[in-house]
Amino acid sequence: MIFFLARYKKYLLIIFVYLICFFAFTNFMKKQVPDTFFVENHDEEISLNGICFLKIKIKPKFNKSVLASANENSNLKAKAKIFNCIPIKNVNLEVKKRNIAIPCGTPFGIKIFTEGVMVVDVEEKLNKSIKCGDIITKINNQNINSSEEFTEFIENSKGEILNITLERKNITFCVETKASKCENTYKIGLWVIDGSAGLGTITFILHDTKIFTGLGHGIKNKYTGSILPIGNGKIYRVFISSIKKSTKNNVGELKGSIINNNMIGELKINQENGVYGYFQSSSYWPENSKIMPIAFKQEVKTGWAELIFNQEKYKVYIRKITYGNYQNIFIEIMDPRLLKEYGGILRGMSGCPIIQDDRVVGVLTGALNSDPALGFGSFAENLAINCEKLQMYYPGR
Repeated sequence: MIFFLARYKKYLLIIFVYLICFFAFTNFMKKQVPDTFFVENHDEEISLNGICFLKIKIKPKFNKSVLASANENSNLKAKAKIFNCIPIKNVNLEVKKRNIAIPCGTPFGIKIFTEGVMVVDVEEKLNKSIKCGDIITKINNQNINSSEEFTEFIENSKGEILNITLERKNITFCVETKASKCENTYKIGLWVIDGSAGLGTITFILHDTKIFTGLGHGIKNKYTGSILPIGNGKIYRVFISSIKKSTKNNVGELKGSIINNNMIGELKINQENGVYGYFQSSSYWPENSKIMPIAFKQEVKTGWAELIFNQEKYKVYIRKITYGNYQNIFIEIMDPRLLKEYGGILRGMSGCPIIQDDRVVGVLTGALNSDPALGFGSFAENLAINCEKLQMYYPGR
């Protein structure tokens, strides 16, 4: 036995290293494959285009009679295999009616008011327990809805102890403090705001509804990086006055203003992959709008695609696809018109729909600072799911 091990030690070591590499590789691939896929048909075979160097094929493990009895919203189990023979994980196949949308690419203005007020500056001599980025929701158990309410409450406190409820990185807690008298009034050493405003781009409108999604990313607290909670949100038409062109290592931006007397809808959800709401009327939709199906994530592939911005279509190339939560699609701007006019992607273009094979496949979420001709985005499938949830809360919209 010892002689055998000594003689074949080299080969055993090679086999051992091979097995370690194989199991490490399969474990890595397992993490790359999503747990759930949406499909229209029960007998679909799915290939993932975004996995480098191989394709993962997923085949249902049910017989034909089971598949025939499955209907919409059925949840079937399937096996994900590499090289079409080695199973690496079980996944869910959810049979689902495909969503239809109207792609937009139209700039719009956003005004949101937070649930409470956000601290933007702190005078540490007067206050050491509250930090920039904290959201103050209550004082002495009374809701605070605006910066005016906050200021009035502090001034009327007459220096008494205040119990302040605040949120910091999604954790709610209370602190006690009191205002100090300064120049015949009471101050607490905090400067607060109750909202945010900016420009973005509408991605699409869910067909046969007035529900839309836009921006491609959430509106965040710039101090903590957390998503701002929406108390009230409005969207408006905008006037684009000029652009700051993108250059290498410097992403440009759209410059414009919100037309305050031209509100076109309301915002209801602010999430990591975009904002969601509904239009007041279909008269605000793009002219000559065309309905398109929304692609399932497994249908998105590397290759040529289009980016819609301001009712113009521009050629892009999808360089890479991944299957994480948010950044899934990596694109390169190939259209000479967009490169010449804008220098690449601009701030304010976040939310532009990405079209491939006459389907809405994704949404632009940002650009690389080092090269604004390169950008990234999310799957349109994820946005459509959130639109459906909004429709459940606001039926008839």
